Amino acid sequence: MTKSIIAVLTLFIFIPHSHSKKNKRSVVNSLKSKLINKFQVSVSEIGETEKWQTATIQVVHISKDLKTLDSIFKKILLSSEQILIGKAMLSNYELEFIKHKIG
Repeated sequence: MTKSIIAVLTLFIFIPHSHSKKNKRSVVNSLKSKLINKFQVSVSEIGETEKWQTATIQVVHISKDLKTLDSIFKKILLSSEQILIGKAMLSNYELEFIKHKIG
């Protein structure tokens, strides 16, 4: 039986200077691409996409080692805050680890 752990980080973002979907999309797409390139994770915008000043992003990765996932996601959280400086702010986040058995 193979065991794996799925980590799901939900980022709640406030974009105070956004006045259109185009402004929001620029911030969201920049964050997504930088996290994907740097950490090799899956990233998607979820939830309400019609609001211009808020966004909810989920970052997902899978590993066999909880310690590794925890370390990676601490770095992802810190990088997200740094990427958003001057453009948006992280208003909240949730991190969940899901144990999964195969076989």
